[in-house]
Amino acid sequence: MNLDFFGPGEYPYKTVLKKTSCESTAFDLKMLGYSAHAIHNNEATFYDRNHVFSQLGFDTFTPIEYMYHVERNPIGWCKDKILTGEIMKALTSTKENDFIYTISVQGHGKYPDFEYYCKQISEMDDFVRELINTLNMFPEPTVVVLYGDHLPGFAWEEGDMRNNSLYQTKYVIWNNLQLPEEKKTVEAYQLSAYVLNMVGIHEGTMMRFHQNYLDEKHPDSQAYLADMQALEYDILYGDHEIYEGESPFQSTDLQMGIDPIQIDQVIYNDSNVLVYGKNFNPYSKICLGGKPQETIYVWPELLIAKDLSEKKSERDHPDGGADRER
Repeated sequence: MNLDFFGPGEYPYKTVLKKTSCESTAFDLKMLGYSAHAIHNNEATFYDRNHVFSQLGFDTFTPIEYMYHVERNPIGWCKDKILTGEIMKALTSTKENDFIYTISVQGHGKYPDFEYYCKQISEMDDFVRELINTLNMFPEPTVVVLYGDHLPGFAWEEGDMRNNSLYQTKYVIWNNLQLPEEKKTVEAYQLSAYVLNMVGIHEGTMMRFHQNYLDEKHPDSQAYLADMQALEYDILYGDHEIYEGESPFQSTDLQMGIDPIQIDQVIYNDSNVLVYGKNFNPYSKICLGGKPQETIYVWPELLIAKDLSEKKSERDHPDGGADRER
């Protein structure tokens, strides 16, 4: 969707998408039997993604709280190289085709100097190289779209840019389908439609709307923008007339992480609580009465909370169970 049609300063992730599900690339591809995964090596709550991705049709969401062996750069951002393994984990977790939306963070500031920034994007290049090399060995038909969503936090001016614009970005498409090479300028809200058009996928109302415009030899851009604004309003705020009065998209039961967390046994040992299970990590917390306790992560199969009275544990969990949260 074109963000120009939203109110001044409005971020849909912070407003309408917190309570309204709507057509997305994820929903469109799920109509064709795909599974949809989101991956982000930052906290799940950033931009309310832990809620919004459900409204956008994703089946799973792997934020940093569900990643292992996290490495951070000198100012605290997670290094992007962790994403290759997470992407492959999502790809191999289903028998269906997969749509994966990955958001990286390593190149973010605040930067101590420009040399530091160059070091970070060099490591990001290494991540992209590793990802492509890995996917090159993957037996399924695959398309990867890479782009940057904003400039780094330096005092840029338009004249510093080769294209004299602060609001344009290069995108790169890699694939193992021998698709023809093409250089084309498209808007960010057209990119999914453009890529899916290349591989013969035309599912979705907004998707077909953009594809029809991109296919026209002499398009009427003013009519296109006016119709897009009307469509966006109807889908997000209106009566869903485009869907004959009822939206076909319902929010998903979003699974956090690919590997489900499992509790096998809870042991009360004096004032300590030991929780045995699977797929714990340093973000895991033992909760008593719904309140997270100071938790020691021992390994993926064991968590310990110390110095808790046995009476308190029994009072909060008369059935001997334990809460878990990430």
